Amino acid sequence: MKRIIPILETSSLSESELALAVSLQGLLAQKGETFLLDCDNYKRFIDKNLFSVRPVFLNTLIAENKESIPGYVLFDFTKCDGSLNAANMLSSAKGYLAVPSECEPLVSKLFPCVRDLRKEDPATIQETVFDECLPLFRKDGLIHQVERNNDHKTNLRDYGIRNHWAIVYCDESEKGRKFLGHVLSSLNSGIAIYGWTTDEVSFIEFISHYGDYVVPSDWSSNRSFFASDQETTVKFYPKHVKILPNKHYVAIEVSDGDNTQWLERDFPFEGYYGKRTETSRDYPLAFTIAPSLTYLTPAALRYIYSRAKNETFAAGVSGAGYMNPCAFPKEDLPAFVAKTARMMKEASLSVVTLLENKNYMNDETVDRVINEYAKRPEIEGGVWEVDPVCYKGNNGKIYFSDNHKPFVSVRYSLWSPTGSKTADQSWIDEIADKINKLPIAPKEEEGYSIINVHPWSTSNDDIDYLVNKLSAKNQILPLEDFINLIKKNLGGR
Repeated sequence: MKRIIPILETSSLSESELALAVSLQGLLAQKGETFLLDCDNYKRFIDKNLFSVRPVFLNTLIAENKESIPGYVLFDFTKCDGSLNAANMLSSAKGYLAVPSECEPLVSKLFPCVRDLRKEDPATIQETVFDECLPLFRKDGLIHQVERNNDHKTNLRDYGIRNHWAIVYCDESEKGRKFLGHVLSSLNSGIAIYGWTTDEVSFIEFISHYGDYVVPSDWSSNRSFFASDQETTVKFYPKHVKILPNKHYVAIEVSDGDNTQWLERDFPFEGYYGKRTETSRDYPLAFTIAPSLTYLTPAALRYIYSRAKNETFAAGVSGAGYMNPCAFPKEDLPAFVAKTARMMKEASLSVVTLLENKNYMNDETVDRVINEYAKRPEIEGGVWEVDPVCYKGNNGKIYFSDNHKPFVSVRYSLWSPTGSKTADQSWIDEIADKINKLPIAPKEEEGYSIINVHPWSTSNDDIDYLVNKLSAKNQILPLEDFINLIKKNLGGR
């Protein structure tokens, strides 16, 4: 018998009603109950052979749960003053329904209003509610969700409510950084921070020093529906090719697969990967992918893997989540890598991608980091994206661990000089020309090149164009074969 999934159509809801539904979704998930919000592409992950859907309505869902919800918290949905996060923190910690003021008629006859955040100081509302609820929060995760204009008002917070986590946003000001430091110091170390920020580089540096990492998720929905408390095994069997002698060996890897919201929403369908798999390309291409999908949205990971033809996958930066491994506290790195290895095994991944600023990469630190990753049998090697200069800041340098596993720096980056997609492909000619001039040298570092692809400023057509411009002296390999060939030819030197 098929399991019946309640599904709430969102196209007929106002934004404020959707925000109310997100709070309710998280509260029901606390009790092990659930419904799916029909938004973006999430419905397409439902296996029709196993499940059938039943339409539900917001007012009905609210009425059906009037006995289990102790009251509601009122806030002003039109403002971006922290009260949206504060209201959802009260949902997370105390079980109250977070209600935009314009939605109050939907709930006022069913529940008491226990708090009106409109009457409290917006300058300190997040801090006040965080400190008040801190004893009630689980300390093993955090939602860091932007409140800005009309963005992100109806995303992700259900997952924080489900897990009884704090839900905050700290901007880049001195006050914001101080509050973020207070929050992180109050929680466990080594936790995942779900959401995003407005200044990527400084945020990642800041949380890395606390031993924490980010899972980009600020546009995600339905996490409380799809997520589980432990990883789910998702099998993938990469294709291998016959390696030809006397070639310059190339691997191409698409970056930004740590971005779980992208993987869940348009990536498999109308996005980069979906468009590529609509037709069959005859060259291998590696996509970075978040191993955290094994517990966040395993249905999405299964769907992505099922579409692969000549595509393979590597763990996105820097494994379990996005951090700078060389800036990460050395005492916290072993636990992070152990978590990474466990997730990679469940996701059928063997190559990890790391992202680092070259300023942190002294020889001693690099050796410590790669040996920590390499001692895990689940990890065969890695790709190193090095800032600055579009991930190619280390010019193809290869590092080897003590057990001879290679960690290969990006040599060239397919990253539009304008930072956005353009019809002009002359810059790709320059990259192809440089690769074609590299030597055939299977026993030397110069005989191998990883090309990074920046998905936000390029298209599949740009990759096709580059591949067509490469001379016959080059062979493009699946990433796993590329890493193993380097280990075989160079790892023992």
